Amino acid sequence: MSFMARKRGMKNRKPTALPQGFVEVDNPYFQRGYAETKSNVRKIPVAVGNDVLWGMLSRNQIDRAQFDAGREYQRIYERATIGGVKAIDPGKVKVDVIGHQPAPPSNDVIDAESKLKEIRRELGPTYPVLLLRVLGEGESIAQLAARSCKERNLDFERKYLGRQFKEALECLADLWGLTTRR
Repeated sequence: MSFMARKRGMKNRKPTALPQGFVEVDNPYFQRGYAETKSNVRKIPVAVGNDVLWGMLSRNQIDRAQFDAGREYQRIYERATIGGVKAIDPGKVKVDVIGHQPAPPSNDVIDAESKLKEIRRELGPTYPVLLLRVLGEGESIAQLAARSCKERNLDFERKYLGRQFKEALECLADLWGLTTRR
């Protein structure tokens, strides 16, 4: 077999594993009525970047219920912190008011804050802090481990925090009735 023939043969083969940072998801544009071809594929790779939940789900470290619980926590956290973000109306007349007070928070923000308080009350002192740092503020578990243990037993600390994070997600899934395991 010549070099070019081998090269062409390599070109037609499908890769066996996705590169790091990618997961395979269902193609929303897949046309079921047609045969699967190069342009009509059932699954497509999607870059997930530094998303902790997608990374753990793609490596089978968490199940779908834990993933959904983590996404729900992120939605609640975003509503509680961002609140009532609105577009600026350039046509609105500006009035200078001394001692201007900000608008009161919307009902959506108040509901999200009360859900976060309920989570803190139900999960205890440790899990909510871990969820806040990883899902809310976007820190990785490795960053938390490096900050907390100062170079000694870094691998142990990372694994410990990873287990704690999975347990926190499981508790959230139980709290919201998403758990598939019994």
